[in-house]
This record gives sequence, C-alpha cells and structure tokens, in this order.
Amino acid sequence: YAGDKLLAAKIAVNIVQVLTEQQKCTEAETKFNKVLPQLKNLPDSHDKAFTLIGLAAQFTPLFTSLLQSSPEVGKKKRCSLTNPTDPKDNPRWSAFNEALRVATSQRDKTAMAYAEGYLAQLYIEQNRYDEAKQLTRQAIFHSQESADSGDLLSAPAPLFRWEWQLGKLFDLQQKGEDAIGIYRQAAKHLEITKKRCGGVSRAFLKEGEDFYYEYAELLYRQYPKTEPAKIAELLEELTDIIESFKTTQLQNYFYTECADDLIEKTKQLRRSQNNATTTTKEIFADEKFSFHPTLALYSPFVFASSVVQNISSLPMASYFALPSFREVAFSLAQNAPLSSQTQNSSEEDSKEDSKFDRGFFSKPQNQHTAVLYLLMLDKTEPQDVVLILNSLEGPQWIKPGCSPCSELKDTVEKFRDAINAADPRKRGTTARQETLNSTNLQNFLGMLRPHDQNLYNWLIAPAIPTLERQNIDTLVLVPSSVLQILPFAALQNDHGMYLIEKYALVITPAGSQLTDFETKPKYENALLAALSQAVSLREPEQKDFDALEASKGEVDNVGSIYPTNEKLVDDSFTIEGLKGLLDKKSYSIVHLSTHGVFRGEQSEESYLLTFDATKPPYDKVLTINELGKIVGTTLKQENKVELLSLSACESAVSDNEQGGLGLIGVGINAGARSAVGTLWQVNDFSTTVLMIDFYQNLKGKPPEALALPKAKALQNAQKRMLNGDFFNDKRYRHPLYWAAFVLSGNWF
Repeated sequence: YAGDKLLAAKIAVNIVQVLTEQQKCTEAETKFNKVLPQLKNLPDSHDKAFTLIGLAAQFTPLFTSLLQSSPEVGKKKRCSLTNPTDPKDNPRWSAFNEALRVATSQRDKTAMAYAEGYLAQLYIEQNRYDEAKQLTRQAIFHSQESADSGDLLSAPAPLFRWEWQLGKLFDLQQKGEDAIGIYRQAAKHLEITKKRCGGVSRAFLKEGEDFYYEYAELLYRQYPKTEPAKIAELLEELTDIIESFKTTQLQNYFYTECADDLIEKTKQLRRSQNNATTTTKEIFADEKFSFHPTLALYSPFVFASSVVQNISSLPMASYFALPSFREVAFSLAQNAPLSSQTQNSSEEDSKEDSKFDRGFFSKPQNQHTAVLYLLMLDKTEPQDVVLILNSLEGPQWIKPGCSPCSELKDTVEKFRDAINAADPRKRGTTARQETLNSTNLQNFLGMLRPHDQNLYNWLIAPAIPTLERQNIDTLVLVPSSVLQILPFAALQNDHGMYLIEKYALVITPAGSQLTDFETKPKYENALLAALSQAVSLREPEQKDFDALEASKGEVDNVGSIYPTNEKLVDDSFTIEGLKGLLDKKSYSIVHLSTHGVFRGEQSEESYLLTFDATKPPYDKVLTINELGKIVGTTLKQENKVELLSLSACESAVSDNEQGGLGLIGVGINAGARSAVGTLWQVNDFSTTVLMIDFYQNLKGKPPEALALPKAKALQNAQKRMLNGDFFNDKRYRHPLYWAAFVLSGNWF
C-alpha cells in the first residue's frame, strides 16, 4: 500500500515537471503544495528522500545561472514558488529539509549530499553565503563518505558538482585564490567522470563547458593580483584550462556514449608513432570505465531535462560504476594516489602526452612556431578576450588592442558579410549591386576595411613584436566562440599585408590536448572521391546544390600527384563504397570533393553528400559522425590518415560559431592527423586550382622537389592565389577565393 502511494507521488512529481516545462506555473505550484504533504506522510526510505528532492528541484533556480554563469542556461525561465524572507518558511526548504531528515535516518549519504547541496542554494538566494558554504561542505563530505562506503550511486560527479558550487561561493565573496584552489579539485573529479562510457549526458558536458569557462575567467581576473614570480605558473594553468574548455566543447559537439573518445583517438595516433601494431582494444582497455547495464535498477526514477540541468540527471544518469570503485573514489576524495591500475594508466599516458611547453618549442622544428590562445569572455558584460602567446620564451600575457571588446563579435560578422559580398551567389548585408570583376576589385577590397584592420589590431598586432623578435613563421591558433569562424588569413595590418603573407596558419581544435605531433608524415596513397552533379536535397532539409563541374578534374589532377590511389566519382561515391575501401586498407590522404555543411549545436546537423542510386534525386547524407566512424576504422590499421580534405563549393560553415567548431574538429573526430576545409562557399574552379597547388607543395615541386609541411604548403598556395599567379582575372585575388581554407590539427 505504501509502495502504491510512493508510485503515485512519483507520477505526481513527473506531472509537476511537465507543468513547469510548459510554464504552467500556477498549476505546478498547486500540484506541488498538494503532493508535498502526501510525500511527508510516507514511510522513510531512499525513494522518498529522492522523490522529495526531485519535487523541490523543479522550482530551484539552476545554480549555474543563479551564481552568474552561462546566460544560455539562464535564458530559460523557471517557475518559482512564493519566496519568503526566511528560507525556513520556504516550501522548497521544507521539502529539502525533510529529504535530509529521511536520508539521515536511512544513513543514505548520497541523498544527504544532494539535500544539503540544494538547501545551500536556498541560502544563496538570500545572499547568506557563509551558511550556504557550510551546507555545501557537508554535501562534499557526505559525497566522500558515500564513496568510502562503496555506494554504487556515488561517483566523482557529485563531488565535482558540490566543489564547483563551493568554488562559486568563494568567488562571490571575492576570495579568488581560495576559489581557484577548489576549482582545481573539482576539475579532477570532472575529468574522472568524463572517462566513463554510457552515463555522461550532453547536459553534463555542457555544464563541464560552463565550469571550465568560469575557471578560465577566474584565472584571468587573478592575473593582475599575481606576484611576478608566479605569473608563468598561472599562465600555464590558464592555457591548460582553455584547452580543457575546448576539449569539452568538442566532446559535447561530437557526442558519443564515451565522452573521452576524442582524447583516445589522439592518444592512439600518438602511440602509433612508436607501436604501429597496437590494437584499438589494447589502447582503450585501461582508459574507459563502463556503465553497467543493470545499474539503473538502483534508481527509483529518472527526471527529464529540467532536473538534468540542475543535477545532470537525478539520481542516476550521470553516475557510473568503476572497477574497484571504492578504492578509486576514496583515493580521489582524500587526494591520495589512485589504485595501481588507474595510476599505471595515468603514468603511461603522461609519457605519451605532448604539451606546448619549453620542451616542445626547444625542438629544432618548433623553434619558429608560436601558439596564440584567443578565449572570448562573452558571457558577461563588458566582453573581453584573453590572449596568451606561447613559444620558446614561455607563455606570455598579451594585452588585446580592444578593452573592452564588446564590438568584437559584431565586427567578425560584418567582416564575413563584406567578404561574401563579392560572391554573386551569396550576397552579404553590405553587398553592392555590382558584381566583382577585374576592374572593380579595389572597390570590393575597400568594403573589408576597417573591419579586417580592426580585427588585426585587436587580436594580432599586440603579439607582433614578440613574433618578430623570435622569427616566428608558423602561427598556431586556438580560437573560441565567434573567432572559430574568423578567416585569420585575410586580416590585414596597417600597411595592407595579409596575415597569411607572413605566417603559415593552423588552427588546433583544443590546443595540444587533441593534436598529434607526428613530424614526418608519409603520403603513400590517396582515396579520392567526388560528387559533381547538381543535387536537390529533400532530407534532412530542402536545399539545392549546384553542380561541382570542376570536381572530376580535381580528383584526376590530385591522382596524378599521388598515382597510388583509389577513386570514387559520382555514382561510385556511395557511403558503402567509401566504407568498403577504408575497411580494406588505410590511406594517407582522404580527399572528398562534395557538397557539405557544418552548422548547428550538434554534429548530427552537419553533413556531406554522397551518391545513392536508390533514392532520387540520387543523393544521400553522410553525417559528420558517420564520417568519423568510417574514417576512424583506419585507427586499427598500421598507417593512419595523415590528411582529410573536404574540398567542396559548400564544405562550409554557417555563421553559427558551433559550425566552426565542427569544421576544426572534424579531423580528430575522424581519427585523422589533419583536416582541410572551408569557412564559406568557395568557387569550385578556384578551389581546384588552389588544392592542386597545395598537394604539389606537399609532394615537392621540381626542380627542388622539396616537400613542404602542411601549413606552409597551404600558405604558399593561398599566397599564389592572392598574388594573381593562377588567373589573369584579378578578381581571384579577393579573399573570397583563398581565405576560406583552414588547416586544423597537425601542421607538419
């Protein structure tokens, strides 16, 4: 009988959730006030405690938005209950406090931790930070105790959550150093949580992004207060956190049931340099923790999105079971060494990991290379940008040319519009009536100014003295936010020199974390595919694509440079055909000349087109995730994909910055060391000429036949296009035709 009442209460809680999701707040509050007394009268149990927590959590402000985190999370309105001055008169307080009493009577440390953590948030609403800190500390303590007891519901995830909350509280009290110390510990538990398979939701990874963003912002604000002797240490930590932020973004964008897949692919590429015969199974064996399929039986109920946003998935979906978890979790809680298995794995990883440190830059091939981190702080006003230049001299703080940088995002968008104004197929908002030609080139170039020069002066010029002093010739960029869709190659200094004329440029998806540093690539063979026909797509969207008339000639010419090749053209360029070839053998180069789109908040919205004879008008979408799986099969083979080229008229990103994230991350998602793609629609004839020159530079042109690294090979091809070496028609000197090309990943 009691069980039936509890089940009815759970159903009522789900109804409350639906009402709050639908913004039917009056009905939701009425239902809340009716259900709460019924729940309190039930016998004490684990289920009762978590049902009480789940009920009150529907009306609790997201602690991320409550404590001034991501505005994207805070945009969604939430129903609120009557909010008395004293938290103890608050019905949510009553629910959480009853849950805490029940959990205490049941000695349920996990439920105690959640009740205390949520109670703390009620005190935060009243700006009673000391009391909130005490409750949050208790939540951390009981999370650690539940780990010590071997509770299967316990994991580093709740430790991460409550440590994050505690760090926020110290930050609100202007105690920056204390907050940073707590964020450090929370980061450890976040990374351990991300290593599991089958239990990390996208909502949790989004919270991970917000966490690392806040962590970086904390360090940024701490910089002016830091002693000179500790500056280098702070900057090294900040670059690590920026890389972790970028990695978590990519893990969210290319979401799989194993959040660490991208990191594992990079590790496998690195290990293959020393042990080409190591199998995928062997490499992944000690790296992933599985989510046991029967573990869900321990969960009395599963809440949907609103509670997922509050506590990632109460009480189960963000949890997992580790082998010998008691030892691992307790060691983490006590800052002690991990179990021998995990410790050995970590030690093995540390030997293979590469970082942008003095050891890296001191190598002969890297002494003229610099890495520029560009982190947009655009979630609060005034907006700003963090610039850190890392090179042989160590990490250096670069003061941006804009402060604040509130106009940066708008300027990037105007710059892209001005470039696209030269494209008769896609006019930007600044487009003129005339069409770009040889006689009016200067008019169209004038439309780029002052946008390109402002961006150059804000982002690049402050670093130029250091770059020139060290004779830097290769600039590695780690951009974020809207800067992911910025064509850096087209930025001009005050003398009219484009950035690409002075530096070979490359974008790394997440700095050193997701970059393989193989310095001697071997281009032994190529897989070349092209879809030249016009396409009228109907699924997943209605969109017309022009014919790529030059694509057949493109693959023929690339094939003449790399005679050992396989070709898939038009009706042979199918998903099955591509998969069949890659299953049989590996290819150094995978070159796909077809229409494609990178956009959206998730990789499922980005795709390439292939042929499908069974489905008029004979096209089939190959999603970026499917591409990653197909090309990723080569990770099991001795030779890896050195270069994935997406050469197409519309292998481009929309103005959505997440599309840019997908473009720069497509290579590592596919298990390729490098990738080349475009930031906007590019004329297929000019693309063909530029790409052929790029491949010739990679192979080495006679008479010297000196093969160039990928970044310099692309730089030379772009410089030849802007200098007018390919066409008599001067219009091809416009950045529209050469600045869209982006190399991501390995640049050697």
